[in-house]
Amino acid sequence: ILSGDALPPFSGMLLLVARYCIVWILQGIGFACALKALAPIPFNSILPVIGGNALAWLAGFLVLVTPAGLGVREIMLTRILKSGFGSGPAAMAAVIARLFIVCSELLGSAVLLIFGHSRR
Repeated sequence: ILSGDALPPFSGMLLLVARYCIVWILQGIGFACALKALAPIPFNSILPVIGGNALAWLAGFLVLVTPAGLGVREIMLTRILKSGFGSGPAAMAAVIARLFIVCSELLGSAVLLIFGHSRR
């Protein structure tokens, strides 16, 4: 159990939450761009797309029986977005978003393997 000394100050935690909000917004905008390549997105639908992306990620995070929410996130995104964009574009955008996530993780792992050697 962490002691009170091990926790960051409250202002540091607020800054961390603010930074994560920026990350979620940017990730949602990226997802909206993937969806826009498949179906037209009215400007007033961008915020629900960003929120739907975050909600689907949360659902995938909470389901512990699948690695990285595999399948759960995509199903949730498709269900959230199908009424506004159709099942096909919503499902395709969810799969494309998963592929981008996997590719970014593979790229990050490769960079660490190549340049992240320990200096002990």
